[in-house]
Amino acid sequence: MAGNKNQSVTGSHIPVLDGLRALAILLVICFHFQQGHPPSLVGKIAVWGQTGVDLFFVLSGFLITGILLDSKGSPRFLRNFYARRILRIFPLYYAALIAYYFVGPYLHMNAWTPWRKGIWYWFFLQNVFVTLPQDTVSGPGHFWSLAVEEHFYLVWPFVVMLASRNRLLKIAACAVGVSLLTRIIFIQYAETFYFTLARLDGLAMGAALAIFARKQGDGLARLVTPATVLLCTLGPALVMTQLFVSGQGLVVIQLVKSTLIDLAYACVMIIALEKRLGRHLGKLLSGRFLGSIGKYSYGMYVVHQFVLFELGRAGIPYNPVGLAAAILLIWLAARLSWNLLEKPFLRMKRYFEYTPQSSASTLKSMVAVR
Repeated sequence: MAGNKNQSVTGSHIPVLDGLRALAILLVICFHFQQGHPPSLVGKIAVWGQTGVDLFFVLSGFLITGILLDSKGSPRFLRNFYARRILRIFPLYYAALIAYYFVGPYLHMNAWTPWRKGIWYWFFLQNVFVTLPQDTVSGPGHFWSLAVEEHFYLVWPFVVMLASRNRLLKIAACAVGVSLLTRIIFIQYAETFYFTLARLDGLAMGAALAIFARKQGDGLARLVTPATVLLCTLGPALVMTQLFVSGQGLVVIQLVKSTLIDLAYACVMIIALEKRLGRHLGKLLSGRFLGSIGKYSYGMYVVHQFVLFELGRAGIPYNPVGLAAAILLIWLAARLSWNLLEKPFLRMKRYFEYTPQSSASTLKSMVAVR
């Protein structure tokens, strides 16, 4: 990997990505905070927060593909990848399931769940069965996106291992097409919003960015101008769509919305990675405040719905002060989880270190997606 311009993207840590990760989780929290409240203009804007998941997908595709490309061909390539993913994701995920299914009912936080409806969560299959018209799944609803990412982690390393970078770009393009085609085929028969094959576009776009970032010469720099033009065109159109036609059930919007949103966030990532956001916005995204939120974003995602539910039962006010208080409590819960539960497992990653085959540094410190 040559070219000094690429080093900012392929180095061991990119602070601006922590800021983008923080933005993603804050969007998701705002979306779920407004749910259940009377419709309003603020509510319509807050609904845009559900696209935070799209941003997470683009980030995951970029970061995971980067680490796979940088460690491809190294000893125990697959073993190290899967061991590190398990250490990062499983402890908090399964602790949350235990709390939900076995502790929560004793504390009267939620009802007992029939095992037939809860078992799919233990195997990351909840997003598959939630697409069916039958009531077959019951559990933490926001965990659907974790299942999508786990399916990506399960398959993508083998694809990266077997395919050249040019072929990977073609596969990523095909994955975007598969998402669109899946939504076209199943939109009349099932809920495709949560289905893995319908949500590959963000992951694929992030993967493509990771490949471009490692190309000889300018890397992502060559994409800055088209990304800026596209974002300036696409961004306002998406905002207007959200404000004026969201919720009307328009088939065309449902089919292409996710792909266009993912494309917009991919453009944002290009501009951010190439430090073209402007001094003030760049400093904000790279600063300690958003960096701290980004560090704990996975924990915040896992616990945020549980915290919001309890705050709702306690009567937290539906206003900016209530939202700020909710974010603070979610951050504190995630930080506690990090120090008491996640950190001991993360220390075990030292037994599964990557050994990159190129002179470029790996992205190992960025692999803690979410």
